[in-house]
Amino acid sequence: MLKTDVVYGVKLHRFDWILFAITVLLCAAGLVNLYSATYVSEFKGCFTNQLYTSIAGIVLTFVLALLPTKYIKRSSYILLSLLAISLFLILLVGPKIHNARRWLAVAGVGLQPSEFGKIILILAIARYFADYPKMRGYQLKRLWLPIFATIICAALIILEPDLGTAGLYILILVALLLLAGVKRRLLIAAIVIALIAIPTAWKFVLEDYQRERVLTLVDPERDPLGSGYHIRQSIIAIGSGQAFGKSYLEGTQTKLQFLPEHHTDFIFAVLAEEWGFFGSLIIILAFAYLIYRLFTLATIVQDRYRRFALAGIGFYFFFQVAINIAMTLGIFPVVGITLPFFSYGRSSLVTSFAAIGLAINLASKRYMFED
Repeated sequence: MLKTDVVYGVKLHRFDWILFAITVLLCAAGLVNLYSATYVSEFKGCFTNQLYTSIAGIVLTFVLALLPTKYIKRSSYILLSLLAISLFLILLVGPKIHNARRWLAVAGVGLQPSEFGKIILILAIARYFADYPKMRGYQLKRLWLPIFATIICAALIILEPDLGTAGLYILILVALLLLAGVKRRLLIAAIVIALIAIPTAWKFVLEDYQRERVLTLVDPERDPLGSGYHIRQSIIAIGSGQAFGKSYLEGTQTKLQFLPEHHTDFIFAVLAEEWGFFGSLIIILAFAYLIYRLFTLATIVQDRYRRFALAGIGFYFFFQVAINIAMTLGIFPVVGITLPFFSYGRSSLVTSFAAIGLAINLASKRYMFED
């Protein structure tokens, strides 16, 4: 192979342009949708911020795609340690916004470490399973370190409080543990502990407003002007879109400010109202293809670290998309999980682009002897 085919160890003919293209298309659709959600509201400046962040995200995608994979792998534990430190610092010095401490101010820009931490956690767990392979299933003595690290980070995030993101950390861990293979008795024990922990968490961990969200999921009409208002307005917006939507910029739930958080948590409702069932279906299928391609790439690569990291990124997008859309449809509690490339949020958007850049990097080297 000619040297010109290689840039920083990444084979250019293996650069996944299809994965990159579907990412850019989703981001473009997200920007179009966000403009509609904000152009007549107090949040109209969000579109410009999201546009500039998208450009930076595309640049970041290429930077991460061209990095030598060995540097990414070697730095994963260091990044995880820095994540834990930053999550602890947030509780001490982070600004309190809407009764929560989730951001750190860096050069005048608010960053949310827990968002970046989703990808950092995936890279760290992937490295652990690559360093300690097991053919017949892992026992607890081999799993305590990734479990402990995840619980520490999740606990710090719960204290912010951000139960949704903390839960996503646990879901990613569980998915990768199942992928790695655990002893059956350990799996049964984990299920029993989870069943015991649920009522305990309900009584001692969840805040009053979080319990209300769960109760509202069961009965949205219990408080239609309070805790049930978000879900009720979201369902109205989605239903009013019918088959083909009300057309672009004509969503009344958004323009008349009936739908709260329409530029963040409930951005999918804006899409469904203006583009209808078929427009929403196209976006869902695009996300489905993105996730399918990530998992397909995970099955192709032979290196254990790359396989687990790619699968972890696939799980990241799957959980984010599934939970966010389920929230807007009223079949899952409102937990503040964003829709990748659509919901407004610079940390969330950068994290999604970083995940794609890392995926392209990891998938560009298919064999174990490639570094």
